[in-house]
Amino acid sequence: MPTRAELAETYALPARDATRVRMNFVSSADGAVTLEGRSGPLGGGTDRAVMRVLRAMADVVMVGAGTVRVEEYGGIGGEDEDAAWRRAHGLSPVPRPAVVSRSLRLDPRHPFFARAEARPLVITCAAAPAGQRDALAEVADVLVCGDESVDLGDALGALAGRGLTQVLCEG
Repeated sequence: MPTRAELAETYALPARDATRVRMNFVSSADGAVTLEGRSGPLGGGTDRAVMRVLRAMADVVMVGAGTVRVEEYGGIGGEDEDAAWRRAHGLSPVPRPAVVSRSLRLDPRHPFFARAEARPLVITCAAAPAGQRDALAEVADVLVCGDESVDLGDALGALAGRGLTQVLCEG
């Protein structure tokens, strides 16, 4: 298995001067992305090490609401080594978690919000239920990006406006 330093060198970006989106997910040899309905059991030690390094390099870790519910996403903070790496590179100790949802079928008490080490972001659209937007605004920063559906281009712009230009999408 590669060392953390080798993975950091492999995945290093030339600069943080532009918005970049990375995708990270696992699949089986036959292309399946879940095992018994979840993706977590598919990953091995190297997969987890790569995920830690990619998260350490990200400003925000973005997932869909379905992933939050099925994978039981809680806090996404790394280990002390990750926080130290981030601080040494001028970053906050942990990346911000973000969830994308049009319907906002999310419980504000879910571990995604309750165990977050940094204030979460909820990315939704104007057509999402206003009452649920208000409820989630108690535990997260809600970004309305798009009218009838979530506009991911608008979302990236809104994130960049907050200084969150290095986006890692998981799930």
